[in-house]
Amino acid sequence: YFKDWDTVAPSGAMRGLGMVKPVAKDDDEDDLKNENSNDKDVMIRIPLSMQITRATALITLTNVIPQQTLQKYPLSDLDDAIILTLFLAHERARGPASKWSAYIDSLPPPSCGYLRSRESISVAVTALNDAGVDVYGWFNEINRARDAADRIVLNLAKNYGHYIPPVPKVRVSFLFQWAFCHISSRAIVGDEKYGRLRLVPILDMVNHDSAAGSFHELKGGDNNSTGAWAESIDGSFVLKSTYHGNKRILTQGQELLANYNINAYSPLDAFIHLGCVPYEKLQPWMHFEPALS
Repeated sequence: YFKDWDTVAPSGAMRGLGMVKPVAKDDDEDDLKNENSNDKDVMIRIPLSMQITRATALITLTNVIPQQTLQKYPLSDLDDAIILTLFLAHERARGPASKWSAYIDSLPPPSCGYLRSRESISVAVTALNDAGVDVYGWFNEINRARDAADRIVLNLAKNYGHYIPPVPKVRVSFLFQWAFCHISSRAIVGDEKYGRLRLVPILDMVNHDSAAGSFHELKGGDNNSTGAWAESIDGSFVLKSTYHGNKRILTQGQELLANYNINAYSPLDAFIHLGCVPYEKLQPWMHFEPALS
């Protein structure tokens, strides 16, 4: 589970969906011409049923953790990130028996910066400093992030570790560490109605580009489409192919891209969560609060 800590992952994802390839025409081509034009702009749509949400996690966790433990350590006291960490560790331990095993098996080694070796952190921080990034105080902040993550992992192992299926030669704390980093680096923010943080399989396989469009969550009121998208779309995440705000029609050999950046992230935030600093954040960076906030 924990090899290749020193591998620098691209911002966002390290598992690209690949390039557009020619597709043979089929009998449904005429039907596609009748689809709503807005629908055809959507390259990926992941419905709520295919997302790992707080509700999804609680259904499983409340069935495997005894009521006595739940009364002593209520899951309602835990935020979405911790709930998803607990669930992901449980499902990873289940292996092929898990509904989510294909997604879990596709996950790369955790890339969080605080999990790097101290030597690797030193090399990365030195390189960033040479690139012009202000790295003053980074070592202390990275150590603080590591200590905070370790406390979370140890508490999860202490309170709920007994209910994680045993994995040969793997400590339960390692499973929680693995899961917590993936939640930290891969979870997507959504509407609180279905959970503020979610894991969205397939969508997080798209590679990052700062000029590309962002993910968009559909609401019930957006359901004005026809044909293939006529079923309930509330809570779905979609990604359209755009570049610099303009529609980008993909041709053979081009790749679908997405902007993973959280605008408020500093280079340090990016390094801690992703294990790297996106190129666009190498320039001098300062966060300003909105004037009308």
